[in-house]
Amino acid sequence: MRAEKFTAEFGIAGTLDFVETEHGLVKAVISLDGITGELYLDGAQLTAWRPAGDRPVLFTSPKSLFAPGKAIRGGIPSIFPWFGPNRHARAAPQHGFARTTPWHLDGVETAGSEALTLTLSLCRTAGPSDHLRGGSAQLLRGFRRHRRR
Repeated sequence: MRAEKFTAEFGIAGTLDFVETEHGLVKAVISLDGITGELYLDGAQLTAWRPAGDRPVLFTSPKSLFAPGKAIRGGIPSIFPWFGPNRHARAAPQHGFARTTPWHLDGVETAGSEALTLTLSLCRTAGPSDHLRGGSAQLLRGFRRHRRR
């Protein structure tokens, strides 16, 4: 699914939009009461997070390729089903296949301007069948406004 279709199905005016990058990746662009963030659907990786009135919290390397099938360096990756090299298959991707595989966006929930939750899943066909015996992996990426005390 391309960015326009994601926006049509899940977009929330002024809060959640989807953008396609020059290399064909789709990312969710979030703006929630001054908080901004970006989440790539490839790898379900959070690459930007900026609290309202503050500086960015996450780092992404300028060496990141931001291309299909390539790992994004930095941010908050989804590491699954192993961390580091696979000790049983040397040719397997570092930190598992989940961080370079397109995830399915299952739904979006909001709690007014207080919270936004994206529910993503990784289906069994995304990687070697022996890694997802249960059929799928689900990930919740939440964005919540926190009040300073």
